[in-house]
Amino acid sequence: MRDGPRPDLFKSSGIECDEFRDRRNACGSESHRCQRVVDWITFSSKELLIASVAQCHMLWYLHFCAVGGVTVVRYQDRAHGVMAMDARGGGGQIAEVTLRPEVTIGDESMTERAHALHAEVPAVCFIARSVNFPIHHQPVIRVS
Repeated sequence: MRDGPRPDLFKSSGIECDEFRDRRNACGSESHRCQRVVDWITFSSKELLIASVAQCHMLWYLHFCAVGGVTVVRYQDRAHGVMAMDARGGGGQIAEVTLRPEVTIGDESMTERAHALHAEVPAVCFIARSVNFPIHHQPVIRVS
C-alpha cells in the first residue's frame, strides 16, 4: 500500500475537486480491495494546487465571516481547474481555476454580506496572490 494523501482528508476540510470525487468513485464501493487502493491514491500537483487555492479562499472567507458576524453552518467548495497544454506537446499550465463554494449561513439577513465577503478574499489570500492564472468565484449562499 502506498503512503500518500487520503481523499477523505480533502473532503473533511470542505474541499472536493471534481478530480478527487472521480478518483474516489472510480472503482465503486463494492470491491473491498479496490476501495483500499482508492483510499490511499496519490494526487497530481495540479489537483493539489487547485485544492490549495480553494483551501486558502475558504480559510480567509471564514475569518471574514467570523469578524463580520456571519455565522457559517456549512461550507463546501467544488473547485475546478482548467489545464492548457503547450502546443509543442511538452507540458502545460493551469489556465484558470473556478471556485464554486456552497455556503450555508444561519441568518437570512446576512445573505448579502456573506456573498460580498467572497470578493474581499483575493486581496489577502497568499496563494491567490502568488499564482499567475485567473481565479473565478461562483459562490452560492443558502440559509439553514
